Amino acid sequence: MKSLCNEKFDHSLKDLNLKQREYWNKFWSSHPGTALDTLGEVIDHAKLQHLLSIMPKKGISVEIGCGSARISSWLANKGYETFAIDYSKSALKGAKSSYARLGSLGNFVCGDAFQLPFKNETVDIVLSTGLLEHFSNPFPVVIEMMRILKAGGLFYADIVPEKFSIFGLLKRLGKKVLDVRVDSDEIYAKKMNQKEIRKLLTISGLNSVHIYGMAVIIPSLKSIELLRSSHLEKEVVRKRCYWTYVKSLDKTKLCSLLGWYFFCYGWK
Repeated sequence: MKSLCNEKFDHSLKDLNLKQREYWNKFWSSHPGTALDTLGEVIDHAKLQHLLSIMPKKGISVEIGCGSARISSWLANKGYETFAIDYSKSALKGAKSSYARLGSLGNFVCGDAFQLPFKNETVDIVLSTGLLEHFSNPFPVVIEMMRILKAGGLFYADIVPEKFSIFGLLKRLGKKVLDVRVDSDEIYAKKMNQKEIRKLLTISGLNSVHIYGMAVIIPSLKSIELLRSSHLEKEVVRKRCYWTYVKSLDKTKLCSLLGWYFFCYGWK
């Protein structure tokens, strides 16, 4: 495994540095995970719909680097037994708020992605959202996720690499899209294309790897205005502005070029 790893990914176990750890602690202290009607929430709803179509009907899921754990809170609400893991206590506080908002029950663990507190092959689903790109070498993290996953279990990650996207363009312009922070130059993001992501997941032992471009974000003044208006109008924006025009581009070649992240999954 080391020889395969060294071909493209060194095995140096470079963790997030202190500056980045401080950044995330500060970030999650000011983002409690309970914000409603943000673009991020709408995007996560799209992730959830894709994810539910490939997940087993029940089982134990573990989200590594959970942040606000919004997706895990929704899975818990649908009957899955969920574990949310993050090294940031501020993040876990936000994760608990996300669960409380739905009245969901979950398990919250302060832990390290390099040493997950689970026995080998004990969970049905491992997932991460916007995690792997923050490591210069994500291979050891993926291997650790694979270690705890049962044979035949589902591995899911959405990866947001440093790449051109409409969302990234707005970031470089120093803008904010609705209520989602995009001007985070302090945090490291690895450059990864679909071919490199596929290699990473394949040499880690995943089978039937699928990678799609997702989330071509095309904000408009009208959608921004409506998202700050009544609940009914917000639902109109969700269904007509995002679901009709943006979600329809998911999985297309255009989305691979201009989309914000890659939706990646496979089975052990």
